[in-house]
Amino acid sequence: MPLVLFLFALVAASCAGDEPEAERPPDVAVILLDTLRKDFLDLYGYERETAPYLRSLGERSAVFDRAYSTSSWTAPATATVMTGLFPQRHGVTLGYNAYGKEGEAQGEPEASTLSKLPGEVSTIGELFKANGYQTFGVASNVNISGERGFDRGFERFHTSVQSNARKLGDTIAAWTAERRPERPAFWYLHLNDVHKPYQKRDPWYEKKYRANEDKISRYRSEISYVDKALKELATRLGWDDDTVIVVIADHGEEFQDHGNSGHLFKLYGELVNVPMLIRAPGLTDSGMRIDGAVSLIDVLPTLQDLVGLEGTSERDGTSLIPLLQGGALPERPLFAHRRKPNIDEAIWAVIVDRWKLIYFEDGDRFELYDAVKDPLDQNDLADSQPDVIERLRGHLEVARKTERMAAEEHVMDGGQEMLDHLREMGYAGDDE
Repeated sequence: MPLVLFLFALVAASCAGDEPEAERPPDVAVILLDTLRKDFLDLYGYERETAPYLRSLGERSAVFDRAYSTSSWTAPATATVMTGLFPQRHGVTLGYNAYGKEGEAQGEPEASTLSKLPGEVSTIGELFKANGYQTFGVASNVNISGERGFDRGFERFHTSVQSNARKLGDTIAAWTAERRPERPAFWYLHLNDVHKPYQKRDPWYEKKYRANEDKISRYRSEISYVDKALKELATRLGWDDDTVIVVIADHGEEFQDHGNSGHLFKLYGELVNVPMLIRAPGLTDSGMRIDGAVSLIDVLPTLQDLVGLEGTSERDGTSLIPLLQGGALPERPLFAHRRKPNIDEAIWAVIVDRWKLIYFEDGDRFELYDAVKDPLDQNDLADSQPDVIERLRGHLEVARKTERMAAEEHVMDGGQEMLDHLREMGYAGDDE
């Protein structure tokens, strides 16, 4: 049995007076809920019930109160989950957008350059497959496709743009029915229900007459819809018994917090503060809240450590097992990055301890926030904390000088079908 989980099974068997049986490694499910804003979950203190299944799962999981994405864009953040690397290292810094050659919104998807996962780094699918797992992946975001390398290592991988959670759940369940029981399974689900265009999901949607409030109501109804779909799928596949489950988001969503809607060219808290919970049977059964700063870079190395996957590759992340066991991690800088399409211009963020520094290459300016007291980045402290800025700036300069891996880049083909998808998702020039 795998490393950490084997130790806990051994202790349990010893206490019961039984000899531990040889077991195959546990099944693992990584569920990424695209655009899920952490502070809209009752698990994280939202004032109304939005996701009872996730709250129930959280009672048997490690719930991370300060988890950060590495981008406010799907492709870079998901590439981090797949590789354990920051965007400035894995090189996937661009996603689909209907932008023109000069980076200005044009209303037509011409010359939108995309990044593809670099071939020299192993992915989460390849790692699990090399360790004997059957690997299944589904996605409903146009960015997460085989053409961009996200299917590497998966025996079955299917991208169905804008398909709902129940439809993708049916796909996963059908594949799983064919699996070989002697082999453990790894599932990756990338669900896009919470992303624009926010369907009005009954019975949770309540009509609001102010535009922003109605968007929020639709958004909340999508959260409740996907939460119920996940509960149904977990029951169908038996995930609640002995499956390791990770639930994360690639980024959040803005509802006029900083003057806009969606997830535009920003790195504020409503976009990069993400939910993260890890359910490890035998280790997190009593539930725990962890307030140390962690990142999406840590998902892959934590799973590798947790279930004992063999294989080496360079990672930026670290195993979070010490936190699950009540310990701590050394202080370290965590980064987020957002690049403008077709222009060599970016926004950076670095988080160290309680501080978050945002650097805007356009204008060469800084903003500083207390990430603990002010998680939504409303009170800029840059003028009063020059020493903190200088310290975090040093970490940032190292990251900005880091040589990216050779991520393949290519130009997206235009066409009406793609433009329609981009407009629906809020990625076209005529959207807000």
